[in-house]
Order: sequence, then C-alpha cells, then structure tokens
Amino acid sequence: TGNLTQLQALLNVAPSHVTPCLFYPGYSTSVRHGGVHPARDGGSLRTVLSYLANARYVAYLDDDNWWAPNHLSSMLSAIANKDWAFSLRWFVHPESRQSVCIDEWESMGPGRGDFASKFGGWVDPNCLMIDKLSCEPALRWWSIPLHGDQQAMSADRHVYDWLQKKSAPGKTGLATAFYAMQPNDEIHPYRLQHMGSRYSAASLPVRAAIPRLTAITTCKNRLHHLKQTLPLLAKQPLTDVIVVDYGCTQGTKDWVREHYPEVTVIEVLDDSGFNAARARNIGAKAATSPWLLFIDADVLVGDGFYDWLNHGLMPEKFYITPNFGSTDVSGTCFCTRQAFAEIGGYDEAFSGWGGEDDDLYRQLSFKSQQLLLYPATLFSAISHSEDERLFFYSESNINNHHMMNHWYSYMKYDLMATWGRSLSLTERISLRKLATDAQQQAVSEGRLNPIKISLNLGERIEMKRFSAWKLERQLVYSLVEHSAVNANDKDKN
Repeated sequence: TGNLTQLQALLNVAPSHVTPCLFYPGYSTSVRHGGVHPARDGGSLRTVLSYLANARYVAYLDDDNWWAPNHLSSMLSAIANKDWAFSLRWFVHPESRQSVCIDEWESMGPGRGDFASKFGGWVDPNCLMIDKLSCEPALRWWSIPLHGDQQAMSADRHVYDWLQKKSAPGKTGLATAFYAMQPNDEIHPYRLQHMGSRYSAASLPVRAAIPRLTAITTCKNRLHHLKQTLPLLAKQPLTDVIVVDYGCTQGTKDWVREHYPEVTVIEVLDDSGFNAARARNIGAKAATSPWLLFIDADVLVGDGFYDWLNHGLMPEKFYITPNFGSTDVSGTCFCTRQAFAEIGGYDEAFSGWGGEDDDLYRQLSFKSQQLLLYPATLFSAISHSEDERLFFYSESNINNHHMMNHWYSYMKYDLMATWGRSLSLTERISLRKLATDAQQQAVSEGRLNPIKISLNLGERIEMKRFSAWKLERQLVYSLVEHSAVNANDKDKN
C-alpha cells in the first residue's frame, strides 16, 4: 500500500549476521501491476536485485517460503568449483504450514523428475544458488516468461534451461527449502495424488501461541536409539532439530541426512571419547530460536508434547522433570537461549557421566531463572544397560562418577563464593582433575585412610606491611570412608 513502516521495523530486528537492504523503486516493474516487464511473478526485480547484490553468489527466496538453518551453508559448500548448485525441497501444507513430504518428482535437477522429458528437469528458484559472474547471461531470463504462457509465471524455466546447458551443478542432496503449496496451482491435484494420506496428516494447524523452539540431541554410538526417538521429535512443531554426531562410528550423520534432511546435523571429529556438556554446547551455538530443548538420543517424546507446548513457555523460567534424579530423562530441559548463553552453557569440565545437568539448573537459578516442572508424562526413556551408558568413559563404576562430580561441584562453588567470581574453564578442568585423582587414590588405597584435597586460595599480601608474618589460605576437603563416620554425623559428611 506504500506504507513501509512495518516492513522497515521487521528489517531493523534482523539477526546480527544478516544485512537487510530494502529496495523500493516506488512502482511495480511487472505488467501485472502496471509495469513494463512481462513476468507477472516479479517483473524485472530478480534480474535487477541479482546485479545489485554485493556478493558473487546469489540465492532466491519467495516471501511465502523459508529455508532450513543449514540451507545457505550447505549450498555454499555445494557450489564450490561449480557455476550453480541446488538443494531439494519440502512441500508444506498451505494452512497448517507443516511439512508434508520431500518433493521427489518435480524439483529434482537435470535429467530427473516429471519435467525431465519436457524441460530436461527443473529446479525451484527457492532451491537455487548461482555464481552470478559465470552465469551472468542467465540473469536477464528472470524477467522473461516462456513464449505463449498465458499466466506469464514461467521465467524460471528459462533460467533453468540456461543453467543446465551451462554446466553440471553442485548438489547438496538435502531438502532444506520449504515450499508452501498453493491450492489454486493447476498441478495441485496431481501433487495430492503423489502425496496420498501424507497431505491430510499434515493438516493439523500449528497455533501461533507455540514458541519458537530448537531441540538439541547428541549421539555417540546410540544410532539404534536415535532411530526410535528422532521420528517422534522431528514431527513436532519445532523451529529446528539439531543432532550433534559426536564422533559416532555407526553413521549417525549419514542416516539422519538421508531420512530427515530437514534436521540439522553437526559432526564432531576431534574427541575419541564423549563429553555430553561440550556436545550440547556445540548444538546450542547453532540454534537461532529463543527457546532450547535439550533431549538425549534415548528419550522419547510423549503424545502430550504438542498440547503442553501450546500453552507457551514463559520468560525467565526453565523447565525440568518432576522426577529429577530418579529417572533417565533427568537431563531433558527447556530453557531460553539468552539465559543459557549468559551462564556460558554447560560446564565442560564435567568430563565423566552426569552432573552437568544438575550444574546447569543451579547456574540458571543463580541467574534468577525460576525452575518449573513439566509433566512427568511428557518424556520417557528407552531402557538400556549401565555398560552402554558408561561405554566411552575410562571409569566404569557409576558411583565413582557421582562421587567425582559431587566433589568437583562442591569445590567449584566454594571457590566461586570465596573469590566472588566465576572460574575459567582452565581452572575448572584443573579442579575436576583433582577430584578424579582423589577418587582414584581412594579406590587404590581401599578407602582405609581419609583422602584429602587442599586448595590454595593464595596469600593476603597486605599482611606483609603489618608484621613479619604472611597469611596463607587453603580450603581442605577430606573424603572419609562412610563406615568410619559416626551415625550422627553421616549427613554432615
């Protein structure tokens, strides 16, 4: 209507890595609205904006469609040493805005799909990336529809025809573009025949009250569990699902990309062991939504997830299970991305099993985040052996993991209170090693003697000005064999 106030306000809150540029000539370039150029789906805008873009590589996104978070990064990898590249796409229900299925018959690239015989194949413009310098002659075709096209909405066929004759494209093999179907499209009935019951199954509306939420799950040789849990998680009304393949030797990243291309996969190859805290932090760094859900690969989403989430997650709150500590879903947590970032995420010094989740909840509480409980029926865990849980840790006794983590946690928070500041990761790792060494000493000595740790707090140098003495400060911790403790003092120790 000519009033750009709301549009400008939207562009002003773009993420820091996005540079929005509003181009408005004050008139339409398409004959559809009184302009000159025959293309009714954009006039000459795609041509002009392709030249105007301050980048060699350009990609196109219609206003009713969207991309997965890894779309541009995967496209940029695919176009390396190529003139153009393309991704696959998801069909999206026009009303519910939920994914229906991957397009396996239209936008398939050169020599594939239903358009192979007529056009040599085809690629949806939302799935394209072009090197505009090597493909410069193709840019003018964005403004010229096919001859005889009464609707004049087929300029993309001209562009595609030029590209496929130019060279072989790069291919991501991932469905990272989401195409909103249009019931008035002449091939809509044909698409419905392909989709069958999948179209009606995706008709459940996603209500506006549902907050933007990214689920983060990690996998280290738990592919057999992920194959049961990811299908349930991927169909939820989430902004994104991120799977962190932490050096998994079972092919997690390949399986996820093949069966759930809309899921973001991050591969970690620099650690032969497993650090759950680090894996979750890596996943959280890739998230862009206001809310995060941390959920393990062996945790199943319950039937009530959608309805509960529809009530909305409240600011300055975080949510854990009401059965914390007595269930295998204790690490499943909702929190805001902002609060998570402010506390520095999970403490990666928790290198053994457990403890990092309890520590996260304590840190969130320190940041005035209120702890609330989600329903116990929201999640359930796949039963598995303790050996499987501890397979990638050198310590095979789960009680020893608990002891080391508790001891480390007590020392960390005592030092934080004494020094009045947070500890660096280097300091925390050193502290965790003290707890590990003490635990190993306790095991080797058969717990016959108390095991002590002394933490040097430093000397008070101002004492030297007043006397010949200096004050050295220490915190001393003593691990005493439980049976040697007086019954009345057991709780204290």
